[in-house]
Amino acid sequence: MSKFPWSIHAGRVLILILISMGALFFVEYATRSLVALEQVSTDPILGMRPSAGDEGDKRGFRNSATLATSSIVALGDSLVYGGNATREEAWPQVLGTFMSTSVYNMGMTGYSSVQVGYLFDQALSMKPDITIAGFYLGNSMQGAYDLVYGNEYWSHLRKTDSSEKEPSQSLYDDRIVLSMGIASGTFNYRLHQIGLWLREHSLAYARLADISRSLREKIGLASTSKDNAQRVLSLSVDHPDMVYQVKDKGIETILTPREELKAIDLSRTETKEGWRIAQIQYREMKRKAINAHSRFIILVLPSKKQVYQEYWINKDGEVPMEFKPYEDASEIQLVEVKRFCIDEEIECIFPLSQMSVALKDGKRIYSNSQEGHPLPEGYRIIAETIAEYLNENPTR
Repeated sequence: MSKFPWSIHAGRVLILILISMGALFFVEYATRSLVALEQVSTDPILGMRPSAGDEGDKRGFRNSATLATSSIVALGDSLVYGGNATREEAWPQVLGTFMSTSVYNMGMTGYSSVQVGYLFDQALSMKPDITIAGFYLGNSMQGAYDLVYGNEYWSHLRKTDSSEKEPSQSLYDDRIVLSMGIASGTFNYRLHQIGLWLREHSLAYARLADISRSLREKIGLASTSKDNAQRVLSLSVDHPDMVYQVKDKGIETILTPREELKAIDLSRTETKEGWRIAQIQYREMKRKAINAHSRFIILVLPSKKQVYQEYWINKDGEVPMEFKPYEDASEIQLVEVKRFCIDEEIECIFPLSQMSVALKDGKRIYSNSQEGHPLPEGYRIIAETIAEYLNENPTR
């Protein structure tokens, strides 16, 4: 039997993990050549790029086959990729079934309109009749800003007037509280702030953290998802403005009114600038699509909070008071996006109404946790909305 107490062994394991993470982080940034961790590789232009793997084709995208041509190509972020669902349950694949045609999925977690614009030529090389660009209202504007102002390759898209810029404000403060129930300002909170930053900047760190999680949970160095959920749910009692528990039968869930509020608020310089950048990208995509004889459509994907807000408005005529700031910012955002679609004569599909009706009908399109991605039923409704639009509008 070891003469050292359990706490010393745990401490040694922690030190070993930290040293390993630090070493991998250093190697990645020293060489800039770390590749293919969890089907994702670093990319100096895109930030990250999908790599071939179990669910990815030879290009790395989430398809069962590497198609040379496709009737429809879909690009976007995790809501195009199909987060929280299998490959076959993601809406591009479901749309292909509905339309009895080929749909190629070029979605990638974390992508904004900037990455989509960069990959648009590759999409058009597949000679699609229709090209669909997913635009997530939750954080795509902020995502465009972060990439352009955080990567010198995209500096040509920045405004020349520096007075229009402002230092990046962290959108992660609430994420730690809302995902783990850890009180803001505590030592544990600061530790997780560092961890989030490392995850954003090092695939090596993220990979090692993921594969070591089970061990860390067993020895008490990481809390379990069940423990996190219980702590988060307890916040809904005293802080419903941070964690709001929806108790409507059949569609119970947890919403976070403050999370991503900054990312949709067009009164903020960052969000406004991100939207300006996105508009540049979509105008260019439309131009390229016309030249390639491909029909260009923007799929405007709502956040989970926006879907529930629409549900409450249709049911009760108003949203809970905790959601008023988010509702106000969301309404302005939707008006701006719709105006852009009309002014630029770009086809835009908004599945918000169909998804809120699904909630009214008691369909479970989101999980009962704070997870923001739809369940397979939610993706099915998105695909159904697109299919109905295309059938009703066979040509533009």
